[in-house]
Amino acid sequence: MPYINRKVQENALKCDLCRFNLINDSSLMKRRDERAMKTAKMTMWAACKFCKNRKDFEKIYGVEPAEYFYSRIC
Repeated sequence: MPYINRKVQENALKCDLCRFNLINDSSLMKRRDERAMKTAKMTMWAACKFCKNRKDFEKIYGVEPAEYFYSRIC
């Protein structure tokens, strides 16, 4: 189990508030358009690959942020 301190927790919470977290967008969820959801997932996936907070999120939740948030709505 990785060492999780307060800084790791704060960095992991930043993923929920990220501007590239398009999956949590309420207007997108209301439409339920499969093409738009897939585009949002790929955009978030690409943005997460370069984010420094991704590794801290993986330490706590065990999966990448894009997969975690996408699985919550499907």
